[in-house]
Amino acid sequence: MLKLSDVVNAFSKIGEDTEVYINKETGKSLVLYIDERNSQSIYDELENNIENYLILPNCKAIDSKSIMSKFIETIDNDLIKYEFISVLNSDRPCAKFMDALFHFGLRDTWSDYKFDKMIDLAIKFINYYQLEYEDDINNNKGVFTIDVYRTLRKEYKIKADSMEEALKELDDLLEKEDSQTFIFVKDEKKVK
Repeated sequence: MLKLSDVVNAFSKIGEDTEVYINKETGKSLVLYIDERNSQSIYDELENNIENYLILPNCKAIDSKSIMSKFIETIDNDLIKYEFISVLNSDRPCAKFMDALFHFGLRDTWSDYKFDKMIDLAIKFINYYQLEYEDDINNNKGVFTIDVYRTLRKEYKIKADSMEEALKELDDLLEKEDSQTFIFVKDEKKVK
């Protein structure tokens, strides 16, 4: 059975000069470099087992520029933000974006941001092909307990990475109720 982490890992290998294939049974990914010489073993593996492999969308199909643009919006420094906007409007923006991340020391911040986006893309991909998978990523998230009071105490257990995400999830749960009659207790309890 596929693991979500394997599909996310395969999505992270997508680039302007690559074609990425994933084995829908084992989660093994193969990367073919366009206009470069690839190992014969990759071609042999694909040729002999092509029915087990799916090709992932390319850099343009997953709209990498949109993901990068949304990341740029999270940058606080206007000068750095302007530099990244210039990079996005250049030729070969994916490669130049990576160079700018290194230059400004934002590689780790980008990695965390991109990882969350890759999870979303991987789940959409898996659902599109109606594949069974084990969610070995979200099952490891912390659980935040938020107490909500009305006339009776209600407790919600929400899986999220942060209190902000947990509160957003809670907002979605309480959408149909009159949330103004609730008192939110800001006592954060993280359970691992």
